[in-house]
Amino acid sequence: MKRLLLIPLIFALAFSGACGGNRPPKEIALQAATSTNQGLDLIQDVEAQLCWGTTTAIEAKNTIADLTKCTTPVAAHVGLTTEKHQAFNKALVTAYKAHLTMAADLRLWSAGMPTPTSVNDYVTEVTRALELAKTLVSSNPTVQLLIADALALVKSGQDIIATLKGVVK
Repeated sequence: MKRLLLIPLIFALAFSGACGGNRPPKEIALQAATSTNQGLDLIQDVEAQLCWGTTTAIEAKNTIADLTKCTTPVAAHVGLTTEKHQAFNKALVTAYKAHLTMAADLRLWSAGMPTPTSVNDYVTEVTRALELAKTLVSSNPTVQLLIADALALVKSGQDIIATLKGVVK
């Protein structure tokens, strides 16, 4: 858990200029989007641990026959229902697809071009996934702390990308 607590701090330092100097906005946006997705991955892994008792979502994909349902007593105990699970994963798929589109658009972007509309689409879809993540579990403090750490990482990336929408022109 301590590792998760350090992730937002490391991320903030990396993008504040303390670790990278003045990098081009395009590079910052691509790295921020990658880090934002890593935050989404963390949330998805916490959800997988609760839903299926697996360490990661990838492990669940390789070992669980029906990934559409939450099957553990822990999921029931913390209020993670199959319906919440399905809605969250649908939002994740949309956010991940938006990331792929935005990353491809940013790679083709160059100075003087307008900001790709996919940047805004990505921020919108990540925000939608975050809102659903906040509703995944009831008031279990340990789970809420893990999700809060991952959400902080995602939010940091979103803030940077949103800032760059005004810079990447």
